[in-house]
Amino acid sequence: MRPEQCEAFLNRREEQAVDWLSARGRPLQLLILILLLPVFAFMTPVFYMIKMSILHYPSIVAVLQLLVFLVALSSVALFLKPRLRAYYSVLISVSGWVFLAVVHYGQWPPLPLLLLFPLVGIVTFVFLGPNRPSGRRALCYFAIVIAIVIVTIRAVPHSSWLTYMKFNYYAVGMIGLAMTSFLKGVDERLRFVFSPAHLAVPVVFPLPEGENLYQRDDSRVWCSGLVQIVKGFLLVAVAATIFSLSVAQSPESGLGIVRASGLYAVYLLIAPAVANFITGLGRLYFLNIPDCSNHLWLASSPLDFFKRENVHAYKFSIRFVYFNLLRFTRSPVVIAIIYTLLFPIYRSFLELSARPDPFAWESIFSSFATGLILWSLLLAAIVLTYRVPFFRSEGQRWEPIVATHTLMLLLFGVFALWIFPS
Repeated sequence: MRPEQCEAFLNRREEQAVDWLSARGRPLQLLILILLLPVFAFMTPVFYMIKMSILHYPSIVAVLQLLVFLVALSSVALFLKPRLRAYYSVLISVSGWVFLAVVHYGQWPPLPLLLLFPLVGIVTFVFLGPNRPSGRRALCYFAIVIAIVIVTIRAVPHSSWLTYMKFNYYAVGMIGLAMTSFLKGVDERLRFVFSPAHLAVPVVFPLPEGENLYQRDDSRVWCSGLVQIVKGFLLVAVAATIFSLSVAQSPESGLGIVRASGLYAVYLLIAPAVANFITGLGRLYFLNIPDCSNHLWLASSPLDFFKRENVHAYKFSIRFVYFNLLRFTRSPVVIAIIYTLLFPIYRSFLELSARPDPFAWESIFSSFATGLILWSLLLAAIVLTYRVPFFRSEGQRWEPIVATHTLMLLLFGVFALWIFPS
């Protein structure tokens, strides 16, 4: 079986599961959800077995206590009309953010933290609501949202889980700016801006290609979301097993290669799991979010690895960054270098703006160095993919897949031992 046939087989099996669930009536769908909820609650301690710094994202730790409740509350959306579903999504999203802020701050959180999600959502809706917002309106929007984020960070100096949001929530509005041309009516915009999927991690939605899948509002969307959630839990369970068997070793054991390999294997499972939670939550509330990750373990080249790792971010980068940079240079290597420098500078600038303390320079430099090393992997991936014909099989052979993961293990595995200690 060739890799492309294996991928088609997996996609077909998932479609069959969705077809079977959508063929059942709503009462039976609700019963299946009720039966799954205790299983989800029983599996939640599995998340805590995986001790990696990357999992401090709200997508895993901060949303963990809320995820089962979000899935349970989605059953109400099955019986609501489209307009009521939109307002129900707003209610769930705002309430969920306040719940996360209260639980994870450790005490009653500052008002800016409580209002962060509602304020950004409202500003996005107001400024980007028109079908064709002007450049001045978009510029005002970005300035206001960045100011809201910086004020919030200053008000919550010790909230590490907020720091790990990458300060990029306003990126949701950036893609929304381009999507407002096909979002028709208040209801669609509300569902888009206030999707509960944003509680997992700020979602950069891709533009529709051909048919506007976001407008699908049938029960099949809800069924697909439930299947995505189940897949996410299964992937995390397998990742926790691998972590406990290989990664959770004493640093003095001398098994650095085993730990690096285990961390890499865990990441190959955790990245799709988080993507399944994002798309699953969105679809359970009838926003048909496209798949965020696509069989990462079948990547046939280093660049294909980054494409599959986050499909949304890749499409966003191509649409809004790559095409614009083509005006200045046609070299993919030069564009990759710009990427490598742009994001660490962006993150360090926001950290400095949020904490103008002379003693913060050391942490800012560490953040910049970490980001520079991480994004340098993208530079290496593009160079190898374009310069080595071996990595252009596109799913025809298994050898490039094995070579890709061997290379990424050498790059990412060593990096993971430094930045993601257990």
